[in-house]
Amino acid sequence: MVEFGFLRRDLMPESCANLCKTCAHVNASSRVFGATPLYEAITQLTFAVIKRCQTIWQSRFSRPTKKQSYLLWGDMGTIDRLLSVEEALIHVMVMVSAADSAMSDAELRQLGDIVGILPVFKDFDDNNLIKITQQCAERLSGENGMNKTLELVADSLPTKLHDTAYALGVEIAAADLRVSPEEVRMLQLLRNHLKLDKLTIAAIERGAQARFRTQ
Repeated sequence: MVEFGFLRRDLMPESCANLCKTCAHVNASSRVFGATPLYEAITQLTFAVIKRCQTIWQSRFSRPTKKQSYLLWGDMGTIDRLLSVEEALIHVMVMVSAADSAMSDAELRQLGDIVGILPVFKDFDDNNLIKITQQCAERLSGENGMNKTLELVADSLPTKLHDTAYALGVEIAAADLRVSPEEVRMLQLLRNHLKLDKLTIAAIERGAQARFRTQ
């Protein structure tokens, strides 16, 4: 085993281990000529990044999930942190409502009613609703924002709430008694990311048709 400070070569990709080995030689040479060793000049931020890399390299033996990767990197701003359950469900409703570039009054009322009634939102502070809606809009406006936000939502929700998320998306789409082609496409993307089976999808959609059918 070869060690360079707190980094173990046997736990790193070979290219990174070679880089550390080179740095070690440079540091040794620096001392000979009386210069400041390279590692002593590295900033605290660089050390933080290297330590975080070490954590990820070591975790490869336990095959970390995508959710664990979010938790590893979220506090450093590399990727979005995981959403809370309530945030993820609100993101779903906002994405479906805004799919056709217009959030109708009926859809907004339905969104507010869902947040105020469903047990999954019992601990949610209604005062945060506008802020979360704005955060969702910011994510969607980024590069490849829709797919990234859908992926974030799927990673944030426990599997048992995947059907709940799709059901809320369908409720919002049907709230104004018409489902636009853009909303249909959004629902398709949503169920693909949530990996729902066909029977579950059909049951949710059939239930929504029954609830929103007019005379």
